[in-house]
Amino acid sequence: MDGSPPPMGVAEYYAEKTLFITGATGFMGKAMVEKLLRCCPGIRAMYILLRPKKGVGVEERLSNFLNNQIFDKLREKYPENLAKLKAMAGDILEENFGLSDEHIKTLQRECQIVFHGAASVRFNMSLKDAVNLNIAGTYRALRLAEGMSKLEVFVHISTSYCRSDVQVLEEKLYACRHNAHHLMELVQWMEPELLDLLQKKITLPEPNTYGYTKCIAEGLVAEYNGRGLKSVSRLVLHENPFVEMFWFPDGTPTHSRLRHRIDAFLSHTIPAYLVDAILWCIGQPRFMVRVKQRVSMGLEMLEHYISRSWCFKNGYFMSLRQRLTPEDDRTFFTNLNDINWMEYMNNYVLGMKYYCLKEDPALLPKARKRYQRMYVAHKVFMVLRFL
Repeated sequence: MDGSPPPMGVAEYYAEKTLFITGATGFMGKAMVEKLLRCCPGIRAMYILLRPKKGVGVEERLSNFLNNQIFDKLREKYPENLAKLKAMAGDILEENFGLSDEHIKTLQRECQIVFHGAASVRFNMSLKDAVNLNIAGTYRALRLAEGMSKLEVFVHISTSYCRSDVQVLEEKLYACRHNAHHLMELVQWMEPELLDLLQKKITLPEPNTYGYTKCIAEGLVAEYNGRGLKSVSRLVLHENPFVEMFWFPDGTPTHSRLRHRIDAFLSHTIPAYLVDAILWCIGQPRFMVRVKQRVSMGLEMLEHYISRSWCFKNGYFMSLRQRLTPEDDRTFFTNLNDINWMEYMNNYVLGMKYYCLKEDPALLPKARKRYQRMYVAHKVFMVLRFL
């Protein structure tokens, strides 16, 4: 018989652990906080960094955070675990995150696990701001973690797209072109105007400051290591259209930039100006050209990522999955082969309609009728534009 002890489960590892999390209010942060508190109920305490915002204190922000629908299942299953979530007032732009002496001592005395997820995902951010948030913020998190006497794990949440010049991305740290410490010094003394002029040259081959600074931040964390679907989407939108749909949702992927620009001009630019002209004639505020410009800007920033194929190696991830206990394999679902993508996209759109757009599910029949009218109008427009 094998005398080795049975593998420790995920929930078992987190039992009686104290966590500190930055970026908890973000998209990924909310999901992680909820999953940990619901699936690892033995967690002792979870401290999250919150910044007072627009006159709203951290306790009020924490209350608003916990009222989010994402915590409904947690409220049903382990309502007592909500009390384990505690806010610490601070800001990642300040030394020691601007935490009070009392909070710093608490973390130094109790914290075993740090998740650093606070970062800016704005692709058009200036280099100075991106460095201060994504690199210097990570450096401050590492410095803070150094003082935690019980620290076991420091997790830096990065991005898969921090080396866009590599054809096949492996599960490893890639060498950075620049040193994080030199870069943090550079943005402090260089004039902002000169820094803006040099920004593209500095960040190459990355297309924006986000990917560049996340890559540098990974290298910074490494320094401390060891120290202490097209057809599916259309069918889903056909079954679950939006109530306030302005136009029929359509689109054809293309590798031709010229064709994309022609289609965008005919389907986006011209209709936007026509709508604003009609609104002006009837004395209503114009907004469609502004919306179109925002959409175009967003597509331009994402073009580098959505117009090419990406290949990610996941051997380490798969080997890690094989080490999960059967119970953890069910709780922390990681087998993408078992995902029903039609069901996934259907739930995705329904969730967006309900949670983001605040649409009443009872209005779905009305939305489907509107969808059919928009479809006819769309086909008529497609014919007329080529006459």
